[in-house]
Amino acid sequence: MRERSRTFHPDSSPYLVPTEHPWDALAALNLQGKRVLTVAGSGDLPVFLAGLGPSELAAVDVSRKACFLTELKRAAYGMLNRREFSLLFFPGIPTAAGVENPPEEAPEGQRVCYRRVRPLLSGPARSFFDPIFGSAPKGFNPLVPFLRPTDRVHVPLLPSLAGDEAYGRWAAGAARGFSIVCASVEEFLEKENAPFHFLYLSNILEYVRADFCMAEEEAGYRRFLESFWTVLDRALEPAGTVGVYIFQGWDTAAFQECLEALAIPVRMGYKARFVPVTVRPPGLDKTVWRHTLALLDKPPS
Repeated sequence: MRERSRTFHPDSSPYLVPTEHPWDALAALNLQGKRVLTVAGSGDLPVFLAGLGPSELAAVDVSRKACFLTELKRAAYGMLNRREFSLLFFPGIPTAAGVENPPEEAPEGQRVCYRRVRPLLSGPARSFFDPIFGSAPKGFNPLVPFLRPTDRVHVPLLPSLAGDEAYGRWAAGAARGFSIVCASVEEFLEKENAPFHFLYLSNILEYVRADFCMAEEEAGYRRFLESFWTVLDRALEPAGTVGVYIFQGWDTAAFQECLEALAIPVRMGYKARFVPVTVRPPGLDKTVWRHTLALLDKPPS
């Protein structure tokens, strides 16, 4: 987010797998024929949202490497079957159907899959991934550096890996195509002329706030939010919606603190809806994560 963010910047490493799980909540929205913007992130969100039938979708991320990964995910979902997709990204890592691809299949199996999708990538994305897949030693997944240790729990939670039918829906989203832009959300929206119907911000504001707090600039964060929400409001259609993912249960004190920190623009007449998200990570007995998708609806006029 602008030059202020030190957590995310053009050279930030991408996330191999999403740690948020808004899939059911987003699928319930009517995005058919709508203009949609989403944070690119790991590349899975844009593919998923494209499958919901928007007329236009833009995947935006300040990290150029995240944009490259989004290109790779889009190409892989469109070109590979579910097992090949798992082999390309997650060899030796348990997926929704268990460990489908033993580590000894990498790197050669990965290289075969990568060569298939490579023609669909841009020149800069090829320049980024060619050395990654071309020099991996035997038995090593070269994408593991993009997978944080706790993220392994999230791999089997990715809905597209649950079965061929689910994977087919994501493949259909990849086939629809979408634009990928390396920029901060507000920088991108400031240059857009046509308004959007849905803006999905993921949890980027939490990271921006953390940067300001580490610099002990809470007042600066408030000024940033004032400008940020103004830009979003101008770029959003009347009756449009902003989606914000919050890693807290909606009825907790921590969630209320998050809402206050986000400074939702109630003064602009926005109404908030909260969709609970319950996640039960496999392998962690009796563990339940409670998250919330906050949907902020702009007034009709």
